[in-house]
Amino acid sequence: MAMNDSSGFGIVPSGGALGAEISGVDLGRVDDAAFARIMDAWHEHLIVLFRGQDFGDEAFLEFSARLGALDLAPITVTGKPHRPDLPHLSMISNVVEDGRPIGGLGNSELVWHTDMSYAVAPPKASVLYAQEVPDEGGDTS
Repeated sequence: MAMNDSSGFGIVPSGGALGAEISGVDLGRVDDAAFARIMDAWHEHLIVLFRGQDFGDEAFLEFSARLGALDLAPITVTGKPHRPDLPHLSMISNVVEDGRPIGGLGNSELVWHTDMSYAVAPPKASVLYAQEVPDEGGDTS
């Protein structure tokens, strides 16, 4: 069941054990009241999905930092950060440009995670921003 209020965005639980979709919000322009509502939804549903966002890298990191201090991105297969000017940003991709994978982990089928569960004090959240997804299914390999 969707929940809407005067903020204009809705929260629709997935119907599964966890997760909800939040619609009608531009994460690049979230005021404190809307952010508090997003946090409440995240705490209740554990995973939240926002469709149709249009972020630049800097705006994406700015929103992500509202959740807490950002960790440095892991070392990539090239040994260099995806964007040296934004060391907290990581790119996961299977795209190859000019014969080189653009993703930090290469371009093959990989087992990866963003939760850093191996750390003594792992971060409380991972924020993923899908820029290209299949038209149907969801197999991004």
